[in-house]
Amino acid sequence: MPEEQRIETLEKLIAEHKEIQEMIEKMPLSMRTEALRQRKRDLEEKTKEVERAITTFSRKFVYIASD
Repeated sequence: MPEEQRIETLEKLIAEHKEIQEMIEKMPLSMRTEALRQRKRDLEEKTKEVERAITTFSRKFVYIASD
């Protein structure tokens, strides 16, 4: 993967991570409904996925499998 594209992807991932964290922080402290609890679980899972992607794209070389 070209360096320029890797850095662009990494910047997008970091921005997405920040956005998800802000959404989690804005959620109410008392999770009274199952829908709110599920939404928080979904956001936390998405956070983990984005963090794994950030780790991958933080490496100097990123190889993409071709189809």
